[in-house]
Amino acid sequence: MKFLKGDLIGESTVLFMLNMLASILNYVCQLLMAQVLSVESFGTVNTIFSFMLIVSVPGTALTMTASKYYAQLPQDCQDSEKTGFIVRVFRYVTFSGVVFFVLCIAAMHPLSQILSIVDAAVLILMFVLSALSLYQPLYAGVFAGNKQFLTVGLYALTIPVYKIISIIAAKVLFVDDWQRLYTILAVMIVGTVLTASLGHYGAKRVLGKFSILQRSEYSMKITTKSINILILNICLMVYMNIDLFSVRYYGGEGESGLYSSALLFGRVIYYFATTLGTILLPLVAAKQNKREQQIRMFHKMMGLLLIFMAVCIGFFNVGGGFLIKLLYGSGYMGAQPYVKYVSLISAALSICTVLVNYLVGVDRTRFAACSMTAINGIIFALIILESDIRVILTGIGMIGMGGALLIYLFSVFKKDQ
Repeated sequence: MKFLKGDLIGESTVLFMLNMLASILNYVCQLLMAQVLSVESFGTVNTIFSFMLIVSVPGTALTMTASKYYAQLPQDCQDSEKTGFIVRVFRYVTFSGVVFFVLCIAAMHPLSQILSIVDAAVLILMFVLSALSLYQPLYAGVFAGNKQFLTVGLYALTIPVYKIISIIAAKVLFVDDWQRLYTILAVMIVGTVLTASLGHYGAKRVLGKFSILQRSEYSMKITTKSINILILNICLMVYMNIDLFSVRYYGGEGESGLYSSALLFGRVIYYFATTLGTILLPLVAAKQNKREQQIRMFHKMMGLLLIFMAVCIGFFNVGGGFLIKLLYGSGYMGAQPYVKYVSLISAALSICTVLVNYLVGVDRTRFAACSMTAINGIIFALIILESDIRVILTGIGMIGMGGALLIYLFSVFKKDQ
């Protein structure tokens, strides 16, 4: 990465390594859960993770907003400008989490039907986890915006670590499948609280001491740009998880468990793309008036993604059956036909992820937000009109790829948006 200078080269390299380690640990989590839980419960817990990703969209938008805010602050800015932002946003996150939990309790019955989860205890644990999940993205954005890439990488490791601890606890303490599922979710709640506490401590180390009770001069203005960022993140998370929800809706618990095992391969590419996006956004945001440098940074990152993606897709599709049997056992061999669909969808998702991080960094989000909304709308129409899982998955991948190309052609080089 020749466009990085000084300490950024070392920190960015370390971030790659730490994020890849976090990805490996996430894969270990999936493999352990597949061994500890039944196929049906494995599908249920991955459905919960997908639900959490979608409802944590405001948190993901905050990651981008915080990263961009701190990346654009002048070096000689007052401490109140640094701490005022996080104090105000922390209050917003807390309020949003409480409101979200109350709304989920009120809508428990329809959510139970949509997600095909009938156990009330599982639903409540899922709601608590989802409400608490808004804090981690905020602190990740603070670290990234201040170019603390080493801290970003270490912070990302905490999530798979407490997931692994939860799985081990479930395995040691219980034999019953549902009790193990309860334990995994409960321990994850404790891990989420501890992770948020670590993030809060780290933010004080980076920004200076502050109190959530202090007066904040920062005003959270709802602008067209902030709305576009929120829309983009909603669309990305919906696109990322709509395939699993479709398989679960039309194929049932068992089929969703098989598909979840195939998703492991797609997540390899996606985690790499999120690493690139984490680095790219604050870098291009800091180059506000140097458009050629911004585009050059973007193309280098995209080039790295395409090379990595081609290698992974080729490897997974050639050796997918062997890898599934090796990692999950013969009981999951029914997942093999899904590998090609996962490859296509993850490729489109990863390209869109890097694109969105770039466009947020350079304030060119309007066309992308409209396009991603249209893409998801077309996909929803396909799911309603078609019940064949394979047709739906092919459509999701092809529509996503076409949308990514459209956004690239009309957003990256266009002068005004």
